[in-house]
Amino acid sequence: MLFRYGSCRGGLSAQSQAVGSWKNRMGQAGSLTAYTDSALGIGTPNPEGKAELRYCPPPQSDHMGFLITKVQCTPLPPPPGGIPGGEATGTPSVAAVPPHTFTGSMPIGFPWNSLSSDGQPLFWARMQTPASPVDPGRNDACMIIHPNGRTGLNVLNPRAALDVRGTGINTPAAIFGSNAQRASVNVPGTPLPMRYTRNVEVVPLLAQNGYNNISREKDLGILFTDGLGQEGSNLDGALVIAPWSMDSTVGGLRMEANGNTELRGNLRCTKLTVNAKWWPDGVFADEYHLMPLSEVANFIKANRHLPGIPSEKAVLENGQDVGALQVLQQQKIEELTLYVLEQEQKSVAQQQLILEQKKRLEQQEMRLQKLESTLGGN
Repeated sequence: MLFRYGSCRGGLSAQSQAVGSWKNRMGQAGSLTAYTDSALGIGTPNPEGKAELRYCPPPQSDHMGFLITKVQCTPLPPPPGGIPGGEATGTPSVAAVPPHTFTGSMPIGFPWNSLSSDGQPLFWARMQTPASPVDPGRNDACMIIHPNGRTGLNVLNPRAALDVRGTGINTPAAIFGSNAQRASVNVPGTPLPMRYTRNVEVVPLLAQNGYNNISREKDLGILFTDGLGQEGSNLDGALVIAPWSMDSTVGGLRMEANGNTELRGNLRCTKLTVNAKWWPDGVFADEYHLMPLSEVANFIKANRHLPGIPSEKAVLENGQDVGALQVLQQQKIEELTLYVLEQEQKSVAQQQLILEQKKRLEQQEMRLQKLESTLGGN
């Protein structure tokens, strides 16, 4: 390793002997370069920011570009008659924090004037090297942080404190969850521990008839799973949207895996559509048996509710199935219509009978008057 002090602006350079001749800041060589204006270059003699790391790994290399690693440390033994001092790096244990890695394929930038201009990001990570540290508009950002506090993931100009864009069509933009472990597969008599994730996913673009045929093309999805399915899907559990409170009277929304939804609170809408399982138009069929009103009266007297309609006790204990109850009420309306039509037919028949009887009486009256007139003339 060779060291050299001095350059076009002054500084310290270090490089391996295999690199070749020394070059200044505008050259192409240099393994480590530190300038008097606080610019630091690693892998480049011409850093484009206050600090720049350029890393070009050889093919099929698993070397990292940049590592920040925490390991467990143990205090140094005190010198004879002295004060304990310093730390010695020990062997990392299982509890050690794993490395934080930035690979060379994702350059990291800190603009020169990031602290003085709200228009420049404080930090970015990109898939392409930007043309200049103060012109981020030419490249999209994998991660970017602006001085105004807005952070973007796959978004160059974040619109809020956190602006996240998915990496592809129909892929999650964010996943929030926790890991758990269960014994799932038996390996000759030994359970194999497997990890799964309970999570909520935000998917910006769904496909037509996806997710149990409920989604439509371009829908935004909020999906939840307990991770117990073979492919990580949901087998049980529910999604709850509610204010945090220990008060049991607080409202909220709970959606179960089977689609059953519980709402605690009032529901207000301009239209409600219920998919009915059947409709009682069969009441008007010729073969339909309409219960005589006398039997209806006896049923009401014995049970205190209409035939086929849930009792007060059942409704109070189990609630109302609005769709089913509406169908039953429609059935009673149609039966009531048949009763009215039946009564009308009877009324028409009675009126006809009355008219016929009246006509007979009039004819008999006329015969009687004619008879009296004949007898009076003799």
